[in-house]
Amino acid sequence: MKTNSKKGYVRTVEVLIALFITILFLTIIIPRYYSSNTRVENLKIMDLLKEDESLRNCISGSDATCINTKIDAQLPDKYSFKYTLSSDQTVVAEGLPAKKVFVEAGYFAGNTTTYSPKTLRVYYWLR
Repeated sequence: MKTNSKKGYVRTVEVLIALFITILFLTIIIPRYYSSNTRVENLKIMDLLKEDESLRNCISGSDATCINTKIDAQLPDKYSFKYTLSSDQTVVAEGLPAKKVFVEAGYFAGNTTTYSPKTLRVYYWLR
């Protein structure tokens, strides 16, 4: 009868050790692989770009240099970007990196003098 009770204690200790190792693994080892020092979040730059009247003029004239300058001024230096400008709302950018890419879109009807509806999509990611 004593041998059975010893086996019960040994098994209880084995379970406690296994539980301890599992908790240690879950709290210490796994977070190292999933934590990132750099949090990447949507910057919501389109809210700022929509208010820029000079950007509306750039979009109406399809001035790529001007649009690049305006977008680059709103993004932090650690981001790269690409954009599409089209009257077709279904156009998407090609050649995007295999990273987490954020996209923001704005529909611009034109400026105060001309009606020229276009969709500007800005794709940005960490370099």
